[in-house]
Amino acid sequence: MADDGAVRDVKAGGTTAHWAPGTQILWRYRENGGTRFHIARPVTVVRDDAELLAVWMAPGTECVKPVLADGTPVHLEPLASRYTKPRTVLRDRWSGTGVLKLARPGEPWSVWLFWEPDWRFKNWYVNLEEPLARWAGGVDSQ
Repeated sequence: MADDGAVRDVKAGGTTAHWAPGTQILWRYRENGGTRFHIARPVTVVRDDAELLAVWMAPGTECVKPVLADGTPVHLEPLASRYTKPRTVLRDRWSGTGVLKLARPGEPWSVWLFWEPDWRFKNWYVNLEEPLARWAGGVDSQ
C-alpha cells in the first residue's frame, strides 16, 4: 500500500490505482452543464478493484450540496424553475441513514443502497451519471 492509501496494480497499459478498504475519498459531482463542483461527499472505501468501487457514507456526514441562491433547498423549488434559478452551495449534513454506493468502471450509473435505522434493508436507487473519473483524492461525475 502506498502512503496515499492506494493499492497499485500494474496493467499492460500502465498503472491503475485502487484505494485500500478504509481509505477516505471524495465523491464529487459537477453541476449539470457546468464545470463547477456543486456536490462533494466524503466516503469510506469498502472495495475498489477493476470490477467495482463500493463506498460507504455514514449518517450525518458533512457534505457540500447545492441550494438556490436564497438558501431554498433545490427539491422544494417547482420543476418549472428548479433548473433556471441561480444556485450556490453550502455545507450541510447527510440526513437519514448511511448509504452504500456501488459503481462499475466505465458505466454511466451508480447504485445506492439504503437501510432502516435498525439495519433492515430499505431500498435501492439508481443514479444516472457520467462514468466516474478518478483523481488522487476521489472520483468525479456529473
